[in-house]
Amino acid sequence: MSKTQTLIPVVSALVAAETFLGRSRAWRAGNSLQTHFLGRVFEPMRAQVPKLPELSSCASHSADDINRFLAERKFAFRLVDPFPFPGDFGTASVLDVLAQWHEAGTPHPVWHRGKQYDGVRIAGDGVVVFHSTYFPNPIASLRTRTDDVVCLTATEVDAVGNLIIGTGVTPYLNTSVMTSAGMFGGVVFPMVSLDCREDIGWLLGMYTHDDDGLLAIVRQALQQTRFRMNEHGARAESAAAMGMTRSMSMQKDDLVIDQPFLCWIQRPGLPVPLFLAHITPQDWKNPGALA
Repeated sequence: MSKTQTLIPVVSALVAAETFLGRSRAWRAGNSLQTHFLGRVFEPMRAQVPKLPELSSCASHSADDINRFLAERKFAFRLVDPFPFPGDFGTASVLDVLAQWHEAGTPHPVWHRGKQYDGVRIAGDGVVVFHSTYFPNPIASLRTRTDDVVCLTATEVDAVGNLIIGTGVTPYLNTSVMTSAGMFGGVVFPMVSLDCREDIGWLLGMYTHDDDGLLAIVRQALQQTRFRMNEHGARAESAAAMGMTRSMSMQKDDLVIDQPFLCWIQRPGLPVPLFLAHITPQDWKNPGALA
């Protein structure tokens, strides 16, 4: 199954929260993935977000506003409506990048395990092929009409989860650290039409404070990504949306004791408890007054 990892709209959605929280919020991590994300992605990228014309964002106290923003851009997922508490709000961000090939390709079939797929061939100045010590197969770098490049390399290994958050492999994706391989006349690749929901639940629980010291905690985190590629170019569209809960203190999950339990009363200085019992459901009842 295809997977994607498009974190720029996630960064943008968090930056959009500053509409209500104040500028330059310091987000705090609640797990190791959040720590990696904040250090390796969010902090380096937050100042770049306003400079990217392909990004649009929305922040509102109304889930309807956020969901309308997503619907207008033809994304199917929605935040829970309405937000449960006064002061709660949501944010959303959409990245829409269109890369047109420097030189249009020609339709060319691609075969995989006996099945034919629609594909593209690009040759000439439109493609450069590289070798890298970090990837087993050659890497095709496709030129576009802007400074953007689209890189492709064959691999059976699902490395998406490790590229940015897990192991920090991202610097090795830069073709500037690769060596040129000039023995290829062009590149052939499948056309693509991808539409998937990504699990960004690892963001839940990340928090910050506003200018008044009030907590804002990520309680919803959703993402949908589309990618299309043919003989004319490639288009990547990704939307991320978040719901934020405002609170004076960190809200933590309850400990629910819903099975037989051990109970004891302990007094300092005594070697044994004053009382000790293992209590089962037949004794779970209202005792009435205790005195």
